[in-house]
Amino acid sequence: TASTTTPQINLYQAPPDLGEKIDTALDATVGINCISGGWIHRGSGWPLDAPSGSATIIVTNHHVIKECVGPDKGTVDIDVRGQYGTGQIINYDAEYDLAIIETSLALTPLPTAGWPQIGHWVMAVGNPLGFVGSVNTGRVSNLTSFEIVHDVSTNSGNSGGPLINAAGQVVGVHYAGYADDFVEGVNFAIALRMLCDKLLVCDNEQWQ
Repeated sequence: TASTTTPQINLYQAPPDLGEKIDTALDATVGINCISGGWIHRGSGWPLDAPSGSATIIVTNHHVIKECVGPDKGTVDIDVRGQYGTGQIINYDAEYDLAIIETSLALTPLPTAGWPQIGHWVMAVGNPLGFVGSVNTGRVSNLTSFEIVHDVSTNSGNSGGPLINAAGQVVGVHYAGYADDFVEGVNFAIALRMLCDKLLVCDNEQWQ
């Protein structure tokens, strides 16, 4: 009987099926639009495999949705490559700049993984400056107790989007980067285990 083996993924290199992984990420990554006071605050988000009945759970940044937070947590508009819907803000954590949104839009959750290693290849997917479905690649350059430091080029609108490794797994949630005349290539993603601290009932050891 012939046996099959799963090929080992070299997480330090771009995957050979990069095109397929990009397509999967683009199909899942959404635009988040918080409309408040005549302004539109734009960011990105991605679907997490988390129990919530028939609804889809989307992860994003707190700073993307904070202007839409009200007594009932509030709502935001969601754009899935031209498919529009609404999302209910169900929880957020300002300290770690994370938020959870629930929507009836059908999205396939992205797989997740624990901490990457310094030097791992990663890609950021999001909607920087209104360019929907943008993909940039780079490497993990450092790690802190709760952040992944990376050199992937990102801009306003990438916030809340997934940072994805060579296996196609989300390893962090992009939230910030330096932008001045003296520093470049220093950007930050929040580690997934921080979702367990205040937002989800989960065992954060799964994302160690």
